[in-house]
Amino acid sequence: MCKFNGKEIRTREKESGNVFYKLGDVLKTLGYMRNTLPNARQIANLSPENVIAEPACKPGAFSLWMNRDGLNDLAARAAQAPTRVNRSAEWGKFLRFLDFGVDEAPEKAEPASSLFPKIDGLIEEYQKFKKEYESMQQELQRLQHENRKLKQLRIDVEKVLASGF
Repeated sequence: MCKFNGKEIRTREKESGNVFYKLGDVLKTLGYMRNTLPNARQIANLSPENVIAEPACKPGAFSLWMNRDGLNDLAARAAQAPTRVNRSAEWGKFLRFLDFGVDEAPEKAEPASSLFPKIDGLIEEYQKFKKEYESMQQELQRLQHENRKLKQLRIDVEKVLASGF
């Protein structure tokens, strides 16, 4: 048994030392409402050594267990889902959690309270940059106007010289 995001995920270890995770628990932990993410075709396409299918209570239903390679494959397939149902970030966090080992906690995020001063600093820098950019744009427009005047003056001088004073 391991815990991720405060929810338990049942595990089992085979004789080879390969750890398998209860797929229904993994999917609930990742925020899927129903255990429908991997449909039967996706599961059938996985390598048999990555999946354990046990008969469930209902006739024709199976309880699925997957090892790390199977979960990697499922995460890759889930990443191709439409944006509204895409849970790539959750899959990434879960797989990183597995990399640390089931007894270790995942990386801790920086507390939000310490992020506010950084965000305020970034906003101030952006506002300074925006003011500088706007002043540079105004200077560019002024120089372009000055350039047009100089070009017109050159044309006028060339006309006067061509007419011979």
